[in-house]
Amino acid sequence: MRPQSSSTETVLHTEGLVDLIEEIRLRTWARQNYTEPKNRVASWPNIVHDEMERRDLELERQAV
Repeated sequence: MRPQSSSTETVLHTEGLVDLIEEIRLRTWARQNYTEPKNRVASWPNIVHDEMERRDLELERQAV
């Protein structure tokens, strides 16, 4: 027998999945549209800035 779940539990589970998909979409966008720090727009989402900062570190490591 399958346990009964409330519609609230289903919504919360789906909401988390949507958030994950959105994060992946934003991180992918940040990689594809990488911009040097001085040219980044302050209003971009924090996830975009975070992913570009990760790319900054990768590029620094490659330069060494």
